[in-house]
Parts: sequence; C-alpha cells; structure tokens
Amino acid sequence: MAAASVDVRPVEDRLLELGLGSKVKDDYMMTSSKILNIIYRYRLTKALDAHDKWSEGTPKFLAVISKFVKAGKTVRMCLPAFPFKSANKTFKVLDGLVYNDLLTIPDRDVWAYGEELRAISAKRCEHIEFSRLKDLVSLPLPAELEEVTYIANATNFRRALLNKFARDDLDVSQEIAEKEDTRLTYCGYTRFLENDLQYIFPRSTSRSGKKYKKDVKLLAKEMIARGYAFAAAVKENFPDYLRLSIHQSTGQNKISISLLPTDTSYSTPWHCSVAFTAGGNLTSGPKGDFETDPRFELIWEAGRPSFFREKSARSL
Repeated sequence: MAAASVDVRPVEDRLLELGLGSKVKDDYMMTSSKILNIIYRYRLTKALDAHDKWSEGTPKFLAVISKFVKAGKTVRMCLPAFPFKSANKTFKVLDGLVYNDLLTIPDRDVWAYGEELRAISAKRCEHIEFSRLKDLVSLPLPAELEEVTYIANATNFRRALLNKFARDDLDVSQEIAEKEDTRLTYCGYTRFLENDLQYIFPRSTSRSGKKYKKDVKLLAKEMIARGYAFAAAVKENFPDYLRLSIHQSTGQNKISISLLPTDTSYSTPWHCSVAFTAGGNLTSGPKGDFETDPRFELIWEAGRPSFFREKSARSL
C-alpha cells in the first residue's frame, strides 16, 4: 500500500495557520492540544489516494478532549477493532461477532480469541477495556457471560444489532462513491478479502476468477453495511469518547491510528505477524512471508508462537 508522510507539527501551530489560534488560548485548550499532539504521534500514515482533512477534524477532537480536561477526568477513547472477518489462519488470526459468520468462522473461535485478548490486556495493558456486542444491544442475559451462553446467543447479538442500528435505506454503492472514508474502508476490505477468500471459497471450475472478484466485492459491501450498524451502536453507547480507527480515513471524523511501530503498511496485529530485525527494530508482515524467509526464525513463549526474529549473520 503506497503511503505519504504525516504532518507532525504541533496542533497549536496548525490551528494558528488556519486562523483558529483563539482555540488554544485558555489553559484547558492548551492541555487538550498537548494531549492531541501525543495521540497524533500514532496516526496512521496517510495513503496517497486519501485526502487529508485533519484541519476539519482537529477542532472537533479538541472539543471532545477538552470536556474531559475541564472535568479533571481521564480522556476516554473508543477503538472499534479486533474484527473477526478473515478465514485466513495461515497468514493472520482475527476476532469479532459482527462479521465472523460471513466467512464461516465459528462463534466458539470468536469467544476463545476474545478471552485471550482480555487475558493479555489484564496482564500488560491496565488502561484498556473491552466491550462485547452485549454491551451495545439490550438482551436478557446473565451479568457474566460464559462460553456456552455466549455461543448460544451469538446469533441473537448480531440480529439485535442489525434490527436496531442497520439502515433500511442504505445504498452501500452510493456511500462508497460519495464518502471518502467509506471508500477507503471498502478498498481495505477488498484488498484483504482478495487473498482471504481462497481459504474458504477457492477458485474452481464453478467459481471463475471473475466470479471470485465479484464475491469479494459482495462480501466487502455486506461488511460495510454491518460496519455502519456497528458504528451507529458505538456512537450511541460511547457518545462522548474520542473516536479512533484502524482504517484509513481523511481525519475529518475520526483519528486513524497505527497499533504497531512498524515500517510497513501492516499496522494492525490481527492482519500480520511481527518480527524483530537483527538491529532490534520492529517490522511486520504476513506470517507466511516470515515463515518462508530463511533470515527469520519463529520464537515461542509459554508454549505458543509469539514473534519472528532475524537470525544473526553468524547463524545464516
């Protein structure tokens, strides 16, 4: 994926350039701009085909952050992520009840992966909290879900989400044509589905290359439709949170961030594996690429594959 550089100037400098300097005069706004500067360090490098509308988004983000600052509270951010919309277990591992049924991924796998994510977070990331679909829709459920209850209600979660938040009048093709953020997300979906579908809907005498590409677009559009419903649910349940995203965007309505300090476009952990170079730098890419590269070896931790490491020149 082609990428361009990110504008890393301080928020206050960019606002002054836009004639919005009055927004950074008071102490609350100055503190808010410093917080936003830190968040912007993790911005996803913008794709060349994406227009940068941060000048429209920055004042909105500052307004959200300043509410927390004025109240003396921790700035809360919401990141809809860790989606299970890939059946490719050779090159990636993913999660999320919103999409998994589209690609025949068992609800039980979703539960197991979600539980592991929470276990990792509890040990290493004390400021990260996870929400399930049950937190976004109203269903008569026990206070604490366990595996069987979760799996038994997985279809009910999806149905409740779509019944309440899906738009009957949504024209996905029109949204892709008219809204740049939607187009960028759609292009991301089709790019990964082009590779992933071969693991469950392989090309054959009954599924030509043309039909395969048509199926890719069909599933990508269905994922966009569900994504709209999911986004609406998130907005209703977390209305005052700063909205983050792992998808490419213009920066007008959400802050697209990279979750990995990598030198490649593979910036989401569920789309790739990570590797450390001989110099100690982190890089990322498809698991299969590292497995077939003789320069790298797989490192195991606690009996599980963890990351790849470049071998020293002496061992090659």
